[in-house]
Amino acid sequence: MDMVEDTDSWRVQEQEDIIRKYEKRHRAGLPEDKGPVLVGIFENIDRFGILHETELPPLTAWEAKQIRQETRRKSHEGEGQEVI
Repeated sequence: MDMVEDTDSWRVQEQEDIIRKYEKRHRAGLPEDKGPVLVGIFENIDRFGILHETELPPLTAWEAKQIRQETRRKSHEGEGQEVI
């Protein structure tokens, strides 16, 4: 009987610990709940995902058009293909 009581008391204690930790740390909607803010990092990442040390120049009209076409092409790749 001691084993069952110990297991039950352990489960109750574990549940109380979880609730206490949640109430202590969780404050929904606060900025710290959303994780760190990556300030300025996106200006250093090119379209291939490579992180550069210096800020990249703005996209030219041609580069913007290429990115739009690639994105559109990738989003439509699976459409119209029959699954076998």
